Amino acid sequence: MMATGKGVGNETKAASKAGGVETETGPALGIANGGLQVIVLGPSGGPCEDNITGMLVRSTSASWGPDSMIAVDAGTLLCGLKYVLETSDDNGPFAGMVMPYKTAKANAAHILRETVGPVLVTHAHLDHISGFVVNTPILEASSGPKRLTALPSVIAAFKEHMFNEVLWPNLTDEDGGAGLITFQRLVEGGNPHMGRDEEKGYVRACEGLMTRCFAVSHGRCKQGYQQQHTTSTPDINPRRLSMPSSADPTMFQLDDPTLSMPSLSPATGQAPSSQSPREVYGTVESSAFFIRDHPSGKEIIIFGDIEPDSVSVHPRNRRVWEQAAPKIISSALRAIFIECSYDDSVSDEYLYGHLCPRHLIAELKVLAQLVAKIKHGADRKRKRVPSPTEEGPLDEPTSSKQRKGRTRSQSHAKDTPRKGRPSTVTFVDKPSSPLVAGGEGPDETDDGIGWSEKEKPLEGLTIFLIHIKDDMSEDEPVADRILNEVTNLAITENLGCQIRVPCRGENILI
Repeated sequence: MMATGKGVGNETKAASKAGGVETETGPALGIANGGLQVIVLGPSGGPCEDNITGMLVRSTSASWGPDSMIAVDAGTLLCGLKYVLETSDDNGPFAGMVMPYKTAKANAAHILRETVGPVLVTHAHLDHISGFVVNTPILEASSGPKRLTALPSVIAAFKEHMFNEVLWPNLTDEDGGAGLITFQRLVEGGNPHMGRDEEKGYVRACEGLMTRCFAVSHGRCKQGYQQQHTTSTPDINPRRLSMPSSADPTMFQLDDPTLSMPSLSPATGQAPSSQSPREVYGTVESSAFFIRDHPSGKEIIIFGDIEPDSVSVHPRNRRVWEQAAPKIISSALRAIFIECSYDDSVSDEYLYGHLCPRHLIAELKVLAQLVAKIKHGADRKRKRVPSPTEEGPLDEPTSSKQRKGRTRSQSHAKDTPRKGRPSTVTFVDKPSSPLVAGGEGPDETDDGIGWSEKEKPLEGLTIFLIHIKDDMSEDEPVADRILNEVTNLAITENLGCQIRVPCRGENILI
């Protein structure tokens, strides 16, 4: 048996054995009660372009057929499909699917055209959309337009900045385009008129899958705007130079709306010629997708790029954790795919809207606190949490040296080799042993809610670290370093979750 993803420590191995099985084949998918299949086409955040962010998700209860799976982000899409087929025996994750062609590339194109339904996009940065855009020419042979599903701000970015006849032809079915792509605009936070009970707010994604999308923040965006324009460039739309796009009002959340434009002269209505452009600080909008298997009730969350609430000018992560916490209590939520782009040697000012181990663990502690609160029925007065504008982020070591000392000085127990056949299947499931309540000496947290040493509030949850940015050096692989740091911090905080780094082409069954 062989696994291509990585986990650290004996605790991770034990939890994996308790919760499921690892096997090198998987035509029958091995889950009697159904569940979710995740095929990792691209797990990284660059800079290499062949495996940047992209995943496929399907319900294992659904048969292979038209639109029977979804893509979540598409930095890598056709290239990832081709890689999986070329490096797998018996079609690997696609075992049981009838392949109409002899070559991997032709079958990859067939899967993209016919089997992959909606493409869910978290945000419109190139490392999350480039594969889809470049792959669009093969959609001409499809039976209908490919559906691109996202928040309105993301779709607006596609329309104005990508499918605009400048960077790429307008292949959409709007504004006189070619009609190869159609848009589905999601209601942020879920559509309250859709679904019932546990699926309230969810919309159908494909056969067997439901989804609900929340907006999250992905760092500040600084942009200068000028009202004065030269007349020597008539082909450039001056509106795009003078103001944020009117098509995407939620793309930027302004810190101070008064800074959005330069002041105008009362006499002329023009900005003084000596006045420099004003700078606008805004928050780039990203997304977190809850994806639910309708037959089994199992769920996962896939995040786009995300920054910690503790440093954000528009913190929105806690709302996602509030939705996730009761799903952990009910054993519905099994895995979270979340970015951890840099290791803890990177200071906050150079994270550029991303997470590192110390901030990821701080976010998971918020989730653990909410789980503990629900579990114990706690009704304590919350301790005051410093606002993001106050000096110093939460839970951050006081110096880079201290941060390194908490992680790199600890041993790095390697579970399985990173390189290997990518067509393996990892089963992720809820351990049968219940959480242990009570105990003495709870660890009080910033929310005033703690848990005892016997408790592990996130037990049964697997955290998959994605979007890791390779430093392209000959040193220890940055993925190993980040995995080690996150795992050690998770053990220190007694969270109980498994930590994994998925590999390109890995097949995960949940």
